[in-house]
Amino acid sequence: MDLQMRHMIVPIKKEGENYRAVLTDDSVDRDDEFMSPGLIRTWASDDRSLPFLADHDNSMDSMVGAWTDRKLVQAEDGHLGLAMTPNFFSEQANPKAQRIKKQIDEASKMGVDVGLSIGFIPLQSEKALNGKTMHTQAEIVEGSVVPVQSEADKTEIDTRPIMRRTMVILSAYCLR
Repeated sequence: MDLQMRHMIVPIKKEGENYRAVLTDDSVDRDDEFMSPGLIRTWASDDRSLPFLADHDNSMDSMVGAWTDRKLVQAEDGHLGLAMTPNFFSEQANPKAQRIKKQIDEASKMGVDVGLSIGFIPLQSEKALNGKTMHTQAEIVEGSVVPVQSEADKTEIDTRPIMRRTMVILSAYCLR
C-alpha cells in the first residue's frame, strides 16, 4: 500500500477569548473525498494531543502549539466532526505562534475565516455510493492553520460535544 500524507481543511473560530476548531468532518470536500463517520468517531475518542503546525510545514519553526481536548460534534444537518482546542506556544517558545494567533484574531474581526487543515495518512479507503472517496481508516498526524480551506460550503457545527443520554461523551477505540 502506498502511504501518503493527505490534507483536508475546515475553519477555526474564536469563542469569547478562547478558540475552538472543527479539524475535519464527514462532509465531502473540494477534492471529492471525505472521512467516514466511524473514522471521525474513532479520532474523537483518542485523547492524545496533535501537533499544531503552520501550513503543514513539518519543522520545529512551524510548530506553533498543540491541539487538545478532542470532542465529537454534530452539525444540524447530521454531519459529524472532530473538534479540538488549539493551544498556542508562548512568544519565547515560538514567536510565529503568537503572530498566527494575532492573524486569526484580526481575520475574524474582518469577517474572514482562517482555514484549518489536517495531515493524515489514509490506511483504507473506498468509493462511496456517490462516487466520492471515503476514508474509513487513517492516521491523523497533525492539524495546520492555512489561509484557504478546502471545505467550500461548510455548515456551522456546534463545537459542544455530542452527549449520550447518560451524558457521557461518545467514544470508540482508535484504529491503528
